[in-house]
Amino acid sequence: RRVLFRSDSAVMFLSRADPAGAQKIRESLSDALPRTDAGEFGSLTAAAQTEFEKNIKVIAVALQKNRKNLIARSSVEEYAWALRNLETARQFAKCLPLTPPAGATDAKAWNAWVVTFECRDSAMAKNVQWALEQEGQQGRLLVFAHNGHVMSWKEDGPRWSQAHSRPPMMGLFLRRMYGKDLYII
Repeated sequence: RRVLFRSDSAVMFLSRADPAGAQKIRESLSDALPRTDAGEFGSLTAAAQTEFEKNIKVIAVALQKNRKNLIARSSVEEYAWALRNLETARQFAKCLPLTPPAGATDAKAWNAWVVTFECRDSAMAKNVQWALEQEGQQGRLLVFAHNGHVMSWKEDGPRWSQAHSRPPMMGLFLRRMYGKDLYII
């Protein structure tokens, strides 16, 4: 099974202006994306990581090159979302090398998970911030997330006993950004 990465969304958007170029990128991406089984994956090999990052840059160049055509065939807003989807792929590429190998359970792996969670939840908060900015001055945003991600403190629980610290969750990053304007239910 493959994980749907935001780079896929950007490539689908690109296909509106450059179907052949988008297909070429899609084919080159297929070998660079990590596979997943039941939502678990480890970090990529160095070669696959390099290829993944290279493909993100190729997509960015193609989106910029086709900017006028893409906006004409959609809207400025849809173009902005395509760029944001590509940014989430960059965020993923940044966090993925931090991920411990699948099945690792020693203290070193738990410490790697702390760094991975912080990278991921920080990126999630930045994406929420970007989406809210798109709504304008009076905008509001309702975000759904799994239990721990909405906490406005560091993850806790016995599973983190081997780690040197607890990872800050998306809610904590958002609390720092929005203070009392953030409501967590």
